[in-house]
Amino acid sequence: MDDTDDMETWKLCWEVSRLFQIQRPTGKDAPSFADNFCIGCRTKTEPWSSKYRSEFVQVAAQCTTEGHLKTLKDSDADVCMRCNQDFVMKVVKREQGCPEEGCRRVLTVDESTVVKRLEGKGLLAAKFLSLISRYEAFECLLHMDTAPLSLAPKFSAQENCNHEPNICSKGLKEVMKDAVYDGRLLDVRCPDTDCRALYSNKDIRIAMSKETFVEYNRKLGLRELQKDPNFRWCQEKGCGNGQVTQQRSGQLEWQCVLCKAWNCFGCFPTTCERHKKGNAQEAVNKKKIEETTKKCPSRGCARPIEYRGGCAHMTCRESVGNGCGTEFCWNCKLIWKRISGRGKLIAIHLESCRFRKPWSTPAARPALDNTEYAVGWDEDPGYDTSLDKELWLPDYQR
Repeated sequence: MDDTDDMETWKLCWEVSRLFQIQRPTGKDAPSFADNFCIGCRTKTEPWSSKYRSEFVQVAAQCTTEGHLKTLKDSDADVCMRCNQDFVMKVVKREQGCPEEGCRRVLTVDESTVVKRLEGKGLLAAKFLSLISRYEAFECLLHMDTAPLSLAPKFSAQENCNHEPNICSKGLKEVMKDAVYDGRLLDVRCPDTDCRALYSNKDIRIAMSKETFVEYNRKLGLRELQKDPNFRWCQEKGCGNGQVTQQRSGQLEWQCVLCKAWNCFGCFPTTCERHKKGNAQEAVNKKKIEETTKKCPSRGCARPIEYRGGCAHMTCRESVGNGCGTEFCWNCKLIWKRISGRGKLIAIHLESCRFRKPWSTPAARPALDNTEYAVGWDEDPGYDTSLDKELWLPDYQR
């Protein structure tokens, strides 16, 4: 938008603001200004020199979080003379933050109130509502593009989040799919690193694709079955099934109901006889495994993980091969931590990592005596790095 358009926007917003002018009470009905503060700049304000003021903030500004702004409207909250010049325009352009402590949402226009106040001024109302719709957009933090609010997730504005929608429905489906297939069934969170609120089961049902939701329910069921001492995971590559199976006297094997592969009760993961016969094949496969896997960098785990491109944010899946749940960068393999264990994820990278922003401070390479990292955590001999050429990482994790 050029300066001319911006001036026209300001003039239109100022004209609407003028229609919300009211006469300030005087005499004994005059409010006290001892604790008066401005919602716009959040500073203590002086009494207005004019006997008129705009009540736009009291009746036509709103926050999408229920209850926000109400207590402020009932108190001595106001808009100072300086902020009043462009307060309505900032609300229309979604630039005026909610003054409620801890809220990262923006104030928006209560359109029904505006239409009622502008009754009889149809052209002005139409222009103003059209202006509001022009700014009903957001930047998707996953795809890094601007999208209309109509493409935001359709559930209740992420009830547990403290910010406006900042990821499109398609992007949220991708985030939830990654969480489910990484085994984070009970930790499906908002991708905003300053939020990380847990999504409710209701939100998950609404936002997930049908295919992901089926897998989500299947894995939740398997998670419950794991509590049974007779539960076993099928070790056939690519299967991912688990089942409760009873070992009968003299029986060494059990068969997966999904892929029909045979597994061993005692000498996990295959039967003793099959294991002996499979030594030759295992030697053949070893090179292939080295080419396609990296080991988890966490001490006490070091489980080989196969990754087939996609996002470089890796999680050692708890639901696959007894993974440890460690989150790390697939490229430089530095372990990422969450504040207080389950809060905001802190993404870090080595100086040589291709995903580190040039201006960001690189993390130091872990010392040899670091108890968090496995010995040789960054050594993956034989790994084919060409498999990583399609890797990507969201800007906020760089």
